[in-house]
Amino acid sequence: MPFAVCNHPTALGKKDLPNMANVTRRHIPKQPPVIINNVVHIPTPKGIDCLVDMVDIDLTNNYWMSDPKGYISRGVWNRETKQIKDVRIHRLILERMLGRVLVKTEIADHIDGNPSNNRRSNIRLADRSGNNRNAKLRKDNQAKLKGVDWHKKTQKWRARIRVNKKLIHLGLFDDKYAAYSAYCEAAKTHFGEFARYE
Repeated sequence: MPFAVCNHPTALGKKDLPNMANVTRRHIPKQPPVIINNVVHIPTPKGIDCLVDMVDIDLTNNYWMSDPKGYISRGVWNRETKQIKDVRIHRLILERMLGRVLVKTEIADHIDGNPSNNRRSNIRLADRSGNNRNAKLRKDNQAKLKGVDWHKKTQKWRARIRVNKKLIHLGLFDDKYAAYSAYCEAAKTHFGEFARYE
């Protein structure tokens, strides 16, 4: 196999470690995993625990990092291409579950939306559209309800849903919870198991 563990400073996220020039992973001690209720907690340098099942406990032998969005990965050096490849743990676990390598169009989707929860029961195969359907509520949403926004012209709450890149208008409502109910029904119809309501 052409891959080996990476000791390159950029694989660490050196920018997150101020006043430490030429940092490599050897300078940061690896914390031991903790097992709680048959769930393995793999600590990362940023303090985020990566959760995996006991069947994947061998992954604790590797050095894992968390990115700003909470995804857990490690840098792997490819001797053939002489480049560092970012390997995300949830893709690796899904490949183990399927018994094959994922193609680029296939996505390992976190069912609960938590990128540090990499237990097998929380990872499923999806395509780009399925993964987008499972997206979290935007932080700038005024209603604090998915699929609902304020329509200034009518002074009502508007419910909308995007299906296959097409925005579908679901109606205007006096109550934002009625608009949200319309969105939830449409999400259940169009997205099935990928529907996310918050």
